[in-house]
Amino acid sequence: MLNPEAKIIFSDESFMAIESARLNYKQYFEDEASFLWTNCYEAQPKNTLDYVLCNPPFHQQNTIGDFIAWQMFKDSHESLKVGGKIRIIGNSHLGYQMKLKKIFGNSLIIATNQKFIICESIKL
Repeated sequence: MLNPEAKIIFSDESFMAIESARLNYKQYFEDEASFLWTNCYEAQPKNTLDYVLCNPPFHQQNTIGDFIAWQMFKDSHESLKVGGKIRIIGNSHLGYQMKLKKIFGNSLIIATNQKFIICESIKL
C-alpha cells in the first residue's frame, strides 16, 4: 500500500452497493476500510477528508437530474479539509466540471472522451 496511514471510507445510500463494496474490498485488500450507508456525506464531520472519489448518479429510480450530484459536491466541499481534493467521473454531457467550478472555484479536466469526463477540484 502506498499510504498505510490512509483511512478509506465508502459511502452510498444503497445498502446493496455498500455490501458489494465491503465484499469486494475484503477480497482484494488486507487492510480495513469503513462502509457507511448514508445519503451523500451527511454523516461526515466537516473539514475531515483529504480526498473524495465520486461517480455521482444522474438518476434515481425514474427521476433524472443533477440534484444528487449537486448535493454530493456541496457535501464534499464541507467535508474536505482546505487543500483537499475531489475527483469525479461522469457522463460528459452533465457538465460536472462547471458545477465543481461553481462550488470549489476551480476545476481541472484530467481526462475526457466522447462519453465520460474525469475532473478534479481543490478546496481552497
